[in-house]
Amino acid sequence: MKKPIKLLPIAVICLSLCACSTNSDGTASKKEYGKTTVEKDNSKKQPETLDNTKEPEENTSVSENKNDDGTSPDLSDTDLNSQIKVKEYSYINSIDTTWYCMEVTNNSSVTVSIETNVTAKDKKGKTIGAASESEKAIEAGHTVCLMHMFYDTEPESYDYTLSVKEDEYYEPVLSDLSYEASDTGKKVIISCTNNGTEAAEFVEGIVLFFSGKKLLGHSSAYFTDDDSELKPGNTISKEFDYYNGKKYNNFKVYLTGRR
Repeated sequence: MKKPIKLLPIAVICLSLCACSTNSDGTASKKEYGKTTVEKDNSKKQPETLDNTKEPEENTSVSENKNDDGTSPDLSDTDLNSQIKVKEYSYINSIDTTWYCMEVTNNSSVTVSIETNVTAKDKKGKTIGAASESEKAIEAGHTVCLMHMFYDTEPESYDYTLSVKEDEYYEPVLSDLSYEASDTGKKVIISCTNNGTEAAEFVEGIVLFFSGKKLLGHSSAYFTDDDSELKPGNTISKEFDYYNGKKYNNFKVYLTGRR
């Protein structure tokens, strides 16, 4: 169920994930080069030289800070900046469509919603594409993947901005969900189960296919019935097809949902 809307004003916290620059409208942007995997730690304030051959260190700890009454404290911009992490992937498919993927980990102590805006750049820095996405009810300690599509472009770099706020409208479900994966070498079959006591709405799975650290393709599907729900105790299985001619040797699975 959706949370009751509070009458108090809700502050919108804009998260800057930039290297060292700020746009004129007050939002921040970050420029990312290359099509192989890179990861940025938003708590760092200085730009770094990208190393596409070394797996960056990840901080997956969740803040344990609590008020005296046991509730979570209000988060400042700085708190969110240091506790949201982004990892980026991109690939071009056989019909010249570029997919830019943002793996977002919520290392804060609260459930958040995120809106993204991404611009694709050519070799000269000219904007050749734009895309936006959003995700609700990203539970504390969990990771989701946001997909951005660019038609007929081969970007050399990307700029993005994020708007992050505490989600006080939807309730999280990710800790109630589990899955089992079966890999055939040509596709992956995922069986997703709702282990909670309430229905989960709009449960979606995304599978990224890799060769080593290089992203080769992706597939997505919903684990829902005719009510757009995954009922308590139920399991729904879906096939995630792989279309790239190059063989993959590993994959990642991401789930989203809310109530």
